[in-house]
Amino acid sequence: MRERQGNPVYTIGLLNFNFAEGLQNAKRWHHEVKLMEVDTHEVLYDKLIYIYVEIPKFDNQERKLYEDSVNAYRDIVNAIRTAEKKKFAEGMAKGEKAAKVNKEHKTPDGLPQKHMIKCHKNYKQNTSKTTNKTQRKLQMKYSESYK
Repeated sequence: MRERQGNPVYTIGLLNFNFAEGLQNAKRWHHEVKLMEVDTHEVLYDKLIYIYVEIPKFDNQERKLYEDSVNAYRDIVNAIRTAEKKKFAEGMAKGEKAAKVNKEHKTPDGLPQKHMIKCHKNYKQNTSKTTNKTQRKLQMKYSESYK
């Protein structure tokens, strides 16, 4: 087997059934597996490792530790989801407050809405003038080249 560059890649499977029934080490709950060429019994890639854990074979202490870790994981996930929902609700409340301010004809910065609309109209007019000038120059340039 030749050594390969790079970090190993692990795949971990938590099995809720007995995986290795009938094998020599069937009483073990932890199995490390590598891909092997059947004819030559040569490991194909030594950096690819499959780890299978048979949960039904845990003793009482191991099962308790496993259940505690699963419960801790669920608690963390639920805490994160609750925090996300709380922040989402806060964001919605801020958005509703800003919408209410806009309905009162003021922007969130306190400027009158008329001023903002006037600025926007001026911007659009100036932009369209520049765009029209540029388009005319391009049309003249291309029409001259086709004469």
